[in-house]
Amino acid sequence: MQDGFVVKLDPFFVLARARARGLTLPSTTFLAVYSARNLCVLQPLVAQASRASCDIRLWCLDEPPSELRRWTVGWGAGTRGLNYNRLAADVPRDNHLVLCDDDVRLPPGGLERWVRLSAALHFDISQPGHGPGSFAAHDFVRRRRRVLARETTFVEMGPLILLSPDARSR
Repeated sequence: MQDGFVVKLDPFFVLARARARGLTLPSTTFLAVYSARNLCVLQPLVAQASRASCDIRLWCLDEPPSELRRWTVGWGAGTRGLNYNRLAADVPRDNHLVLCDDDVRLPPGGLERWVRLSAALHFDISQPGHGPGSFAAHDFVRRRRRVLARETTFVEMGPLILLSPDARSR
């Protein structure tokens, strides 16, 4: 995996990963809207969310596969916003909220590391930078070597977004 190779060569990334281990993981709910055909991509992220003790809620656009049925709270058509609202309807107000598309890949432990760092930096809305092999609509949303986090006035509506409790209340 090209991005994994780049990450291992970046000493700053290795240092950031080590420091993130000492940070508190906030209560987090992981939401994803998915299609069964993307099971092999979504399943590793759901496994990461499960290891991080996240509350996991999924919405399947078609027939949910048995591997994800445990976390799939509903299925059927609907717009992206409608389906995320269905999933988030009764999430506790003090939870951080991850909105995830079904075509996202993160390195092992990447989900938990990102949530820990975002919470420690008091980001209301955050998303990880795109790796070198991913599609990005804008170049500035790509991951940069030796940059832990950047403040911006722009966040894409996907494929992966974290909302703090403060952002959710607004």
